[in-house]
Amino acid sequence: MNNGHKVLVVEDESIIALSIQEKLMSQGYEVPAIASTGEMAVELYKKYQPHVILMDVVLAGLMDGIEASREIRKNSNVPIVFCTAYSDEQTMERVMAVSLSDFILKPISESELDTKLQHVLNIK
Repeated sequence: MNNGHKVLVVEDESIIALSIQEKLMSQGYEVPAIASTGEMAVELYKKYQPHVILMDVVLAGLMDGIEASREIRKNSNVPIVFCTAYSDEQTMERVMAVSLSDFILKPISESELDTKLQHVLNIK
């Protein structure tokens, strides 16, 4: 079990966000909040100080997931796992430039999600 590691979910599609939250909670993770915009992600990160962030790349609002990650990384080295349905070269270059911890392509499987989070959190 994952000892209640806190995961901030950043996803602007509510059905996907709730599905991810359900998968995480069934694996023993705590999901203190779900952010739907980059701006909200930055604020909720400050409020909850999660152990890891699961960040969608494309978000509604002025700040996408990559910009939100840059902002969060100014003051923290929290692991960020990017989630994206876009695997084109330009998107992947932007993702890699943020010194991310890992990324996962959508649709997200429960086992792949757990494997990625265990890896970035160094859970044995």
